[in-house]
Amino acid sequence: MTKIMKKKSLFLGGALMFAMTFSTTVFTSCHDDDKKYEEVEDPLRSQTAYYIAGTITDANGPLAGATVKSGEYSATTDAKGVYSLTVNKTGIYTLTVTAEGHDDYEATAEFTDGTANHSLMVVNVKMSTTIEFGEMQEADGSTIEAPKIENPEKENAATINIPTGGTEENTKIAAVVFEEAREANPATSTQPEASKASVNNVAIKTEPADAVAKEDIIIAIPNPSTDANLGYFDPENMEVESSEAPATRAAAKTVGFNNNNYIITIPQGEKIAGKYSPRVKFTKQAAASVANGYNEVNGKAEVIKIENRDYDALENITLTLKIKNGWDYTVSPAEALKAAGASDALATYINNYIETEEGGTNGSYEIEQKLTASVSGNHVLLYGSKRMVRVKTYTFKVIVGNQSKDVKVELKSYTGHQEEYSNNPVSQHSGGTTGGQG
Repeated sequence: MTKIMKKKSLFLGGALMFAMTFSTTVFTSCHDDDKKYEEVEDPLRSQTAYYIAGTITDANGPLAGATVKSGEYSATTDAKGVYSLTVNKTGIYTLTVTAEGHDDYEATAEFTDGTANHSLMVVNVKMSTTIEFGEMQEADGSTIEAPKIENPEKENAATINIPTGGTEENTKIAAVVFEEAREANPATSTQPEASKASVNNVAIKTEPADAVAKEDIIIAIPNPSTDANLGYFDPENMEVESSEAPATRAAAKTVGFNNNNYIITIPQGEKIAGKYSPRVKFTKQAAASVANGYNEVNGKAEVIKIENRDYDALENITLTLKIKNGWDYTVSPAEALKAAGASDALATYINNYIETEEGGTNGSYEIEQKLTASVSGNHVLLYGSKRMVRVKTYTFKVIVGNQSKDVKVELKSYTGHQEEYSNNPVSQHSGGTTGGQG
């Protein structure tokens, strides 16, 4: 669960804050000394609205047509997988994400009491394709091929090697490789944080369902590089989690490396069926957020001025705000691997791990909201919304030529805004700074 807390300058991991903007300069005047200046409430201050937005993806990229619902609120993702919900109260919102051919997923967003008006929380979700097993095969003495369900036409993503006498007679088995559903957990700390992720999860089904291994059974996942000397993930920085295993087993299970394959062992006496996730460990670190340019309002990326010297107020001004979101590589996985002397064959895996953490896919996008502003007579409204940017570093351990080397990938993430706002009489107008998040 992610929370937004009230602050003068609000910073969050995996979330953004933004407020109102506009890009029209208006100047009017009137010389009727008998009239009084009309005073109105600026809805930018008084209207309550909070925004939940982000991207929905799966193993193949942005997921168009996914539905995100929370109670009475509902949105559908566009071609880039982007969605946006507008809610009018603080509180906890449970988001149910659904998409054809995928398992449903629930995420949570919370706006605590005192959260700044017009705040935006970003919730990115990676969906999992519904697991469907192929034909069951005789298990004993067999090598079972496990395709990746998101790309079944490609080469098999894993094999299950069962020795003769490895199962009871008439035991049958099927297996697939899949990517698990997950809510993004982007880097936010200025200190290195440990994390782990997996994109090659193996699901095994058996008949009977409680079949156990009579001998060790080997799950082999090919290394992307055809030559192990050109790089593979350091097994010392990997571990296996299993849906069927007790916590003690899951914590103790390690990954081996042999014949250019990552090796998972199902020990003698243990249940065979289940989900096995070989997780690569890495560290992530984020620099402090810094302002870098302005978000666009009504087509202009700058501080906007609306000056009204007329007696009548200017009301119901529509503001189209575009908040830049997402992230871009500054040192790509392929570049980082090359710098470490490794093959770029691991780049796809590293990219997938980072996408799982940061949410979405490499590249920026805009979240658009419509706001309304009003300016009293003889008042000036100033507004600017600065983009907040963080540089982040992800570090992976890779074995190259029998030596463990650090592979450092860098990216620039758009993580919030710093708002500049004032609405004062012409004689005393001045800018102000509020809002923001990182």
